[in-house]
Amino acid sequence: MIRLKGFPKNKEKFVKLIEFLEEVLEICKNVDISPIVEASLAVFVYTRDQGFNVNDIDMLIQEDKFPDLM
Repeated sequence: MIRLKGFPKNKEKFVKLIEFLEEVLEICKNVDISPIVEASLAVFVYTRDQGFNVNDIDMLIQEDKFPDLM
């Protein structure tokens, strides 16, 4: 697992997104789902480009796990 370091350009929105992500990850943990983060959040974590905006959080979840989330 890669840890976040620093903040993107839109820090205030990013902090709110991360708070929401933590809630979603807790739910996933409770039903034994390990999502994969992709798109802008993944790009930011990988590049650490603080001039980058993260406007949403996209995650991949195995389709056969969908019923566990309902």
